[in-house]
Amino acid sequence: ALILIYICTPVLYKILHNEKINTKFLIFCVSICELIYIINIMFGYKQIKIIKEMIPQTLRIWTWITYFYLGGYSKKHFKWNKKYKLAIILLIPSVIIYEFMVSNNILNNLYAENFYDNIFVIILTVLFFNFILNTNINSKYTNVIVNISSMTFGIYIIHMFLVIELSKYYNFENGLVNFISFIFVINISGILSYIIKKIPVIRTIVQ
Repeated sequence: ALILIYICTPVLYKILHNEKINTKFLIFCVSICELIYIINIMFGYKQIKIIKEMIPQTLRIWTWITYFYLGGYSKKHFKWNKKYKLAIILLIPSVIIYEFMVSNNILNNLYAENFYDNIFVIILTVLFFNFILNTNINSKYTNVIVNISSMTFGIYIIHMFLVIELSKYYNFENGLVNFISFIFVINISGILSYIIKKIPVIRTIVQ
């Protein structure tokens, strides 16, 4: 997915710096995501195989280009306002409740990737990341953040193998146990990622 995005980057860069079309292109990308999301919901409601199940996550390039372009666009045009904090506070529980209801009543699975194309998730993501970018962080925490962030790609790769193994023994229907499992998976993935980082040949890939 990253390779495909990087191949498109020169074109996206030119679009981003063309004031006549940059916003129109963003609207087009978000519209495509939302259209595919709505189709997935309709297919899920009618118990038809949804697009997510037909196209591997890596090849859902419309999603990745949208988020990638949004990063550049918000960096160039988005003006942070403290009032957006209230929007984040309201959106987080609303999105969680919405996803939970749709997952259980329409899609019949709890995969977060079902909602990457949802407009509210996109808005929340942009607001949340801009909140982080506009937050002053004490310098003593910087090294901790850098060290943890350098392991996130490794954690992302490893965590799915752990989840698959857990799913052989547990069906993830209990909220409390799910939360404990989440903490367990993140910590074990982090430890394994840290160990892998110590191996010179693999370290660059993981980071």
